[in-house]
Amino acid sequence: MGGLVPQCDAASPAPVPQDYLDTVRLRKGSRFGENDIKSFVYHVFAMYDRHVHVGKLLPLFADQGLQMRFPDATLSSHEDFKRWYAGIGKSIKSNTHQVERLSVTLFGGGRYQADLIVLWRAEGRDGKFISMRVHQVWTMDDKAKGRWPRILSYIAEEAP
Repeated sequence: MGGLVPQCDAASPAPVPQDYLDTVRLRKGSRFGENDIKSFVYHVFAMYDRHVHVGKLLPLFADQGLQMRFPDATLSSHEDFKRWYAGIGKSIKSNTHQVERLSVTLFGGGRYQADLIVLWRAEGRDGKFISMRVHQVWTMDDKAKGRWPRILSYIAEEAP
């Protein structure tokens, strides 16, 4: 808290808000907190923006039961993702993802959801500029052994 210590009157302490107690309870049974999940979302978009090798992205997605839906494709496996990502690399020269809104829900038991709006902008290899606002909902768990959660479902639809 940067050296700031809140003062409270010992004679009449303020009650602890229920939403805080709920958050602490959910966090206890999970590996990640709200800020971890937000960091993860930004990490994934930074990787997309740099168009990293697909091998760096695959560990972030469940290898069984994966559900991904984009405006241009529906994917259900690592192989589907590899083909889709290669196609993006062939048609897109550069792209950026700007997170406009991001909220996280902790479900407890190592399950999470991110609900976000992203402005995706790209330059196609044909020289055309593309701009699309996308509503995304990701569901994740903490069963991966690495530093990050694992994406189970990734639904992206054009936002109004």
